[in-house]
Amino acid sequence: MSGARVAVRERVTADERSAPGGGRSEAVLLVVSTVLCLAPFVAKPLHLDDPLFYWEARQIAAHPLDPYGFTVNWYVRPEPMAAVTRNPPGASYYLAVAGTLLGWSPVALHAAFLLPAVAVVVGTWALGRRLCRQPVLPALLVLTSPGFLVSATSLMSDVPMLALWLLATVLWLEGIERDRPGLLAVAGIAAAACVLTKYPGAGVVPLLVVYALARRGWGRWTVALAPTLVLVLAYQYWSATAYGQGHLVDSFTYAEKEREPASLHGALVALAFVGGALPAMAALLPFVADGRTTAIVAAVGAAAGTLVVSAGRTWWDAGRTVDVWWPIGLHFAVFVAAGAAIVALAARDLARRRDAAAVVLALWVVGIVVFAGFVNWMANVRSVLPAIPAAALLVARALDDRRVLPMVVPATLVASLALAIWIAVGDYQIARAQVRAADLVVARTANRSGMLWFQGHWGFQAAMEERGGRAVDAVESRFFPGDVLVVPRTNTNVLPLPRDMPARSERLEIPIAAGGTTICGRCGAGFYSSLWGPLPYRIDPPPPERYDVVDVLPGGP
Repeated sequence: MSGARVAVRERVTADERSAPGGGRSEAVLLVVSTVLCLAPFVAKPLHLDDPLFYWEARQIAAHPLDPYGFTVNWYVRPEPMAAVTRNPPGASYYLAVAGTLLGWSPVALHAAFLLPAVAVVVGTWALGRRLCRQPVLPALLVLTSPGFLVSATSLMSDVPMLALWLLATVLWLEGIERDRPGLLAVAGIAAAACVLTKYPGAGVVPLLVVYALARRGWGRWTVALAPTLVLVLAYQYWSATAYGQGHLVDSFTYAEKEREPASLHGALVALAFVGGALPAMAALLPFVADGRTTAIVAAVGAAAGTLVVSAGRTWWDAGRTVDVWWPIGLHFAVFVAAGAAIVALAARDLARRRDAAAVVLALWVVGIVVFAGFVNWMANVRSVLPAIPAAALLVARALDDRRVLPMVVPATLVASLALAIWIAVGDYQIARAQVRAADLVVARTANRSGMLWFQGHWGFQAAMEERGGRAVDAVESRFFPGDVLVVPRTNTNVLPLPRDMPARSERLEIPIAAGGTTICGRCGAGFYSSLWGPLPYRIDPPPPERYDVVDVLPGGP
């Protein structure tokens, strides 16, 4: 089909979808579906990096122009917040408004974060109205993906950033097609807000430029990106003046310093995280690609699974603790195949259509894979999250050209949603286990006369500090008889105890009631960091959360 015919067909279908009432009912359906899927998780405690955004929001509520003006012990030493966080303050400003208006409970804050989650799903649908015949399909693929659903149960910056990314893209495409400078200017401001919510949001800017060049060539649209550049540079200057370091440049320098050299396993892990974020791709591949492509993708997945079983022990520090490798290899094979399928689908769409949208979607997907595998200092679902809407749109565009059995797509969506909820429940239970551990420790030590210390961070730190615990300072902390020290075994920045400290240790285990595994070095699961493993998650529950409760005894030197 020629590019002209594609353009005519897309205009006709767009006119059909703009019939009164049709678009509105679809949007309402998606809003209600998103709220229903996420409402069960609004009581989720602070988890992983949530405390950093929460503490920053409390600071902003008290001092709106000084978001980083406090210290935090996150890496075993109190440090200025500006040196600890690698995120701009956009999401925390949103949290500060929500907390001020609704209260600071997890339920209130998670309820406020339903808005950006809804915006992501509806934004994907709005893009779909321009780029495919069934715009509800890509929106539902996003909503039912584990990558999005789990991320949307957090209070971190990823989903708000993606919401602004999609808003900027929708407005930009509309502004370019209708030659509306006002829409383009608003899109440029949304792009700036995207960058100032999470720095990788800068990836949306070149996509806007490519689309405009492909559709219009050089023109006055370039002026619309001036606010983006001005706002980002102003933030860099302000942060350098206020905190002694330009936060934007400092964050990219940190990623450059910390990331591993480029390698085959880094590329495979990036594909695994992209594929695991949207595993429906593996199920739909035979229906959206030819047999040869399907066979090649399956072979790539099988080879990757075999490789991780044979050589994974050298890929990450926790690999040496793994006893059974075949489940990791099986998960890895499926996830890599799904990720490779997404890349293959982008190439197929570009080869068949050769229009501006195909170019943008291909660059969108490939750019995220390259960022996760070779630019960011580690792979995680947070870094590949922006690829999910683009991949979902590619699936919908491919299905426009093919006939499939009537129940294939609904069955895939139901299975994907079941998997996403299963993994989200597992992540929720891990967060709950850390709060329960803090409650049990406080109850067991209620009659102790000494100080209650703890190691570890993430949500466990927030729970312990709320209950009167004090984070260990690797340099300044001193332990005395009667003190109690809690050491989590599944956490970060945990130090060995002083060798000369007389102590008695008791093991506390908190079972994880149900759900999949998002954080477990022994299981190879690292949803939030590939340092924990090459998989974004596993479908089986994790082992119990383990804590050592250490009593400091008399008799030291």
